[in-house]
Amino acid sequence: MAMRLGELVERYDPGLELMVEGTAYKVPLASAELGLWCRTNAILARQVYEAGGGDQARDEAAEQALVLPDELSFEQWMLGDAYDKMVANQVASRLIDFCARTAFLWHSGADETQVAEFWNAGGDPEARRPNRADKRAAKKATGGRRTAAATAIPKPASSSGTKSPTASARPRKATGARRGPRSSGTGG
Repeated sequence: MAMRLGELVERYDPGLELMVEGTAYKVPLASAELGLWCRTNAILARQVYEAGGGDQARDEAAEQALVLPDELSFEQWMLGDAYDKMVANQVASRLIDFCARTAFLWHSGADETQVAEFWNAGGDPEARRPNRADKRAAKKATGGRRTAAATAIPKPASSSGTKSPTASARPRKATGARRGPRSSGTGG
């Protein structure tokens, strides 16, 4: 007998929900076509980034990029019915654009944590990383010491499973020949 799993759509329902100016907008799950477009173009964008963003990398990516159908804008594709609701509610264009970029990330297969970090940082990758001031404040709060949580798990003594000989068991290195006469210890 074949194994039967529960309804998958229930796991992803209602899709992505974005709060804008006190209103929740539900972005539906991406169609197969939209999901493929998002994932393919996200991979190409990553390749351009890793290649240093040069003209050659951008040109190669542009040749491989999938094209959106002409009848819909990027925002309409990413947001689905939520786009029409945002326009009807007179949401600012810049906010709609940001919502569309967030939906792109979600449709590309990013996990909930990544999408939430992007949203909370306003799309600014620098805002997601702790800056120097935050690092200094954290260090000052712990007195420059590691916290109890950071020291709770001891480091392994050796990764190879062998022990180094103790200092007393190691052979002493020769310090070279002594110069001059040896003292007999009698003062004479």
